[in-house]
Amino acid sequence: MNPWAALAPSVGLYLAIQIGDLNFPNYPTSGTWFFNPMAWQMMFVASQFQFFPLPRSPNV
Repeated sequence: MNPWAALAPSVGLYLAIQIGDLNFPNYPTSGTWFFNPMAWQMMFVASQFQFFPLPRSPNV
């Protein structure tokens, strides 16, 4: 699997959440969640991204 294929949708979702100010509604009081799991998922995907082996250039 290409690691960029996993990271790109995560970054796109994170940007859409930040620009569109999307969040879950709070219940029973008004407002929104303090912890937005849709935005934090990018942090978890990015931390896993470091463990994907990236292709290396051949030794010259």
